[in-house]
Amino acid sequence: SGEAEIYLCEKDNQTYVLKYYFNCKPKTEVIEKLKNIRNPDIVSLYEFGEYNGHFYEIMEYAEGGSLDSKDSDGKYKYLPVNEETAIQIVRETVNAFNECHKAGIIHRDIKPGNLFYKNKDGSDILVGDFGISSYYDVEDGMSKHLTQTSARTEGYTAPEVYSGVIGPEIDYYSLGVTLWELLTAKDPFMTLEGKPMFASSIMLETIQGKMADMLIARSPDLSHKMKTLIRGLMTVRHEKRWNYESVIKFLDGEEVPVYTESNQIPLVKIGETECTSYKEIAAALLSDLKAGKNFVYKGELGRYLVKIDRKFAEKISDEIDELSAKGDLDEGLFTIAYRLCPNLEFKLSEKTSFSSLSELINILETKPKEIMPYLLDESKNLYRYLKAIGLGTAADGIWKIAKGTDSDYLIIPKVVLALNGNSIAPFADGVNDKIVLSDLSQIHKLSAALQKRLLLKIHAYDRSVCAWFENLAGVDIGEWRRSVSAICYLDEERKLTKWELFNLFIDEKYTPASGMVDEEKFLEGLKFFNENQNQQTLNLIVDRTWGALFDRGCYKVCSDMFDLLSENTDGLKHDLEFYKAKKGLCLYKLGEYQDALSVFEKIKDVLGDSFKYNYCALTAHNLNKNELALDYVDKALVQKAEAGIFNLKGKILFNLKRYEEAVTSFSMALEIKKLREFYLNRAKCYDKLAKNGAPDLKKKAEADRECAADATLARYSSEFEKLKC
Repeated sequence: SGEAEIYLCEKDNQTYVLKYYFNCKPKTEVIEKLKNIRNPDIVSLYEFGEYNGHFYEIMEYAEGGSLDSKDSDGKYKYLPVNEETAIQIVRETVNAFNECHKAGIIHRDIKPGNLFYKNKDGSDILVGDFGISSYYDVEDGMSKHLTQTSARTEGYTAPEVYSGVIGPEIDYYSLGVTLWELLTAKDPFMTLEGKPMFASSIMLETIQGKMADMLIARSPDLSHKMKTLIRGLMTVRHEKRWNYESVIKFLDGEEVPVYTESNQIPLVKIGETECTSYKEIAAALLSDLKAGKNFVYKGELGRYLVKIDRKFAEKISDEIDELSAKGDLDEGLFTIAYRLCPNLEFKLSEKTSFSSLSELINILETKPKEIMPYLLDESKNLYRYLKAIGLGTAADGIWKIAKGTDSDYLIIPKVVLALNGNSIAPFADGVNDKIVLSDLSQIHKLSAALQKRLLLKIHAYDRSVCAWFENLAGVDIGEWRRSVSAICYLDEERKLTKWELFNLFIDEKYTPASGMVDEEKFLEGLKFFNENQNQQTLNLIVDRTWGALFDRGCYKVCSDMFDLLSENTDGLKHDLEFYKAKKGLCLYKLGEYQDALSVFEKIKDVLGDSFKYNYCALTAHNLNKNELALDYVDKALVQKAEAGIFNLKGKILFNLKRYEEAVTSFSMALEIKKLREFYLNRAKCYDKLAKNGAPDLKKKAEADRECAADATLARYSSEFEKLKC
């Protein structure tokens, strides 16, 4: 298995199972307790210890195998089971739970693969594989937090586990999912459309309490009795979930109520809003943040909940204390609101909202204009919402994509792919439709023809394929597309195929050497020509190679190469000032701003009307010499009034805290070109001015952020039209 070698052994004509662990072992408290348990519904543990530095267990042999065992033809051996068999399985399983929970053991990984038939004929249930089980204090009841390990099987996990809460109740929730699978012999983690659910989607549906409804809505239609049993076992509120007594009563024919959130609770007023349900309270907290924070952090919510449900109130109060200590009260407010109502909708507008991952993905794909401002601006609460519902990792990943993607064209597909587990099916041709790629290593296993097709998609800037590569490789596909021609130019003998070049790029292994040009030998060769006064040959080589090396980011090589040039310009296409300017660019790219500034200040303006003063301003700006930078940027604007230079002037003025003048500069840039960066920069100025006594400008800042999103979409639409042509 994934954690151990499993052996079938015999001793004294008795068959046993030996589990010999690789590098892990079960918790000591659990294993010692298990050895003392002898129950007809639990796999018996006879002995444990260490052998050659590895932990082992000797256990009872369940000859019938696990309930999800398959025959040689790939079909289930036992599934689906009929209702009578299912009831017997549940009865024996909860008997095992009762014994374990009394001893302080929580299984934590109940699923068909961990339920076994003791006998070869498929009879007599045994609960086994306690590898990730937890021990808890029976007298103190539920422990509040998980231990450091977060091992679990996604989908079978109870909602409270994602909040760090663990108790015996989680085994009953897992049994509910398992029961549905036993009755249907189907994968529980599929959408109603028959598509596999990704881990993040499973987690969200679980937290929001939708999993039971999703399972029951799928075919085949189960009996009312089985539906009720599944709902009782999968109740979201763990303290209301069916336990051993509830299940046994139900199986014996007694009527046991299934808990549902009451629509009516005592009236409470938050700000100007009257609330009579948890959903209304949650919505009111978020609609008026000031009133919401007062209600939550001044203890009013805790005092109100005590009247309804003391245990729930204590849990919420503890969480409020923890969130308050962290300091971000707005994020804490969102967390509490979604604890009260996990399926509360997140509103983008009066007409657009979502309450599930699939709905969010649908909005990303169909209404990018509405969602884009929320992706680009942390203050709009989308990220707080994702963290509140347990998708903190996804939130961090999406924000990283939104702020780190150079091409606006790829932001939406990269976010969608990240939410879908970074999996794509790139070959929709009727033959290779089922090929799904979720890891870069899979590319090497594709046929040469499919590899070539994948490269063609990249060259055509296919959105989904390029987004997939960028997400997994953490590199800019546009850079690779620009670099391939430069590398091929140096690879005169064509030693590398384009596919090999692509692998070099993905693995970040291509260097000035790349198997084609060794950096040190290359410079040694140039110095040889220099020392032998063969300046013309040196010039020819420099002129032929500097562009390709510069485009590939080999700025140090280029800089050293330009130092070898002399007043003899035979073989050069440009005069010496041109190459001095390029050396300045290399130093600028290397972050050696002081040296770069010295070069730019001395050269003539040979690369355009405003090149010299523009780069003098940029380097001075990077050196935080803002007054000097302002002087140079004004000189650049005298020579050529470009949007980028106005934008640079605005940034310099912003650093000098001359916000009103900065607004004017950014506005001039926007007169020339409507770019997202310019709008966002001006919005920052408005924010500063609003804090300094001009609150009306906050609206202008919001308007600029909206315009930034529109500018992104306009560019995306324009690029898409070009690609269609």
